[in-house]
Amino acid sequence: MSYATSLFSHETIERMARHYLVLLEHLVADATSSYLSHSLLDSSSHRTMVHDWNATDVEYPREGTIVSLFESQVEKS
Repeated sequence: MSYATSLFSHETIERMARHYLVLLEHLVADATSSYLSHSLLDSSSHRTMVHDWNATDVEYPREGTIVSLFESQVEKS
């Protein structure tokens, strides 16, 4: 692959190439389907992006309003 090294890191291009290969594998397995119905992500990447990176549940205090919680955070920062 040729790419602008000033814009992209080697790791980014490798990741894009892996995504492209995953798409090609899906299309070869089901040549009659549209490429829009397939994912670029393998199961590991999908799990990381959808589940791991979005595991952001946090318990917030039940007392007070959103405004008071915001003000409290402002005071801390």
